[in-house]
Amino acid sequence: MKKTVRNISFTLIGIVVVFLVGFYLWAVIPYYVMDEAVQKMKTNELVTVNNDDNIYFEPEDYNDELKGLIIYPGTRVDSEAYAPLAMDIAKEGNLVVIAHMPLDLSVLDIDRAGEIINKYPEIEKWVISGHSMGGAMAAFFSDKNRDLIDGLVFFGSYPSKDTNISDSDIKVMSIYGENDLVSDIEEVGEKKSNLPENTEYVMIEGGNHAMFGWYGEQKGDGEAEITYEEQHEIIVKSLLKFIGKL
Repeated sequence: MKKTVRNISFTLIGIVVVFLVGFYLWAVIPYYVMDEAVQKMKTNELVTVNNDDNIYFEPEDYNDELKGLIIYPGTRVDSEAYAPLAMDIAKEGNLVVIAHMPLDLSVLDIDRAGEIINKYPEIEKWVISGHSMGGAMAAFFSDKNRDLIDGLVFFGSYPSKDTNISDSDIKVMSIYGENDLVSDIEEVGEKKSNLPENTEYVMIEGGNHAMFGWYGEQKGDGEAEITYEEQHEIIVKSLLKFIGKL
């Protein structure tokens, strides 16, 4: 009997170890960062880039009203994959910070935005954004810190069922790809009641889920009918317009 119990214990321990090792390997190997993103990680005459506890894109010349954008990456997506977006927003006079998340999982450090905001007390207005699960976590943070956030932007994402900011003064925009098969597009519509009535919705025709970042194809995603550059341009223009109205 004791031998049987011991064998069962060893079996259970083995299963747990295999699960933990599998999860660790899944989490520590992020999606590949494309060369186009790597090239945007370099300081230039318009923007200073600092890759530290987070990735900071600080413009040489700020707009008259100091505004900051925080980006929460998608699950298992390296923060650097959002460098092209950060660079194009920063060169227009806005501070941009891409959050470095533990194991590239935003759910493990939802409050990272609070640390970033505290680091820049001079910034007058803050926008928090997130891709996929990063968007859901950005919304969760916004709900719990309404006094800190002026704008919230979803990239192929939507709030969780436990997040409801429909009664808040936070301005919200949801950008999603027509061919996104990773985030349920139907959920984008179903979660409208969790967001303010004046929420802006931007559908990228022919766009998909992975092209919100520069990390290549993603399993289960729909096939894009436009290029990375075309989707990127729509995202940047929509985001700059949104930030400018705050």
